[in-house]
Amino acid sequence: MRTREHLVAYAPYAGLLVSALLIVRLSVELRTVTGNHAELLERLRSPHAGYMVPTFETETVAGERMTIGEASPGSRQLLLIFDTECPFCRASSAAWKEIAGMIRSRVRGTSVLGLAVDETDGPIRAYRREHGFDFPILRFPQPKLQRLYRATAVPLIVLLDSDGRVLYSRLGVLDEPAAIDSVLAAVGGLEGPGPDARFGAASTQDRDHQGAGTSPAPARQP
Repeated sequence: MRTREHLVAYAPYAGLLVSALLIVRLSVELRTVTGNHAELLERLRSPHAGYMVPTFETETVAGERMTIGEASPGSRQLLLIFDTECPFCRASSAAWKEIAGMIRSRVRGTSVLGLAVDETDGPIRAYRREHGFDFPILRFPQPKLQRLYRATAVPLIVLLDSDGRVLYSRLGVLDEPAAIDSVLAAVGGLEGPGPDARFGAASTQDRDHQGAGTSPAPARQP
């Protein structure tokens, strides 16, 4: 009788323990599902590694005809996608010039191209002069191409192979030496000149973004 009484007395505590274990398990499963959902959304929104972009032809602001998303076998295109009114793009301009210069002088087969989301060429020409960009600057000839390239937030860096397959992408402001080095490494094993030789102080907000599942640095929705 005493044993039965003990079981009856402890039964509510056992129920509470089982309930607590179930809550813990459900919480873990919910976090897993939430994480998987966030990763899936990131892959749907961003030009992640392996994503194929469409090919299109357009003119640079200087009038040169160029093809984006397709190149000669073995070559690559590094797209620097920006909006002339984006403050994060302006904050990244010095780093972009540094990256373009190093690629031009030390990497064969990789073209650096600026790709603006603006609707007219005038502001793009002025922006190019202001920031001293010496690489070709183009814009999306149709709004749908911007969406197909998943350039819904800028500044965005996308490295394409000759077939238009994304090899690397990075979203957000670029002004920290380690982040600049990560872009150079993705392009071809390059390393930057180091923080002492850089253009200025670095921001602590910058984060690398490659493929899916990482947190991008500050960016602007065009």
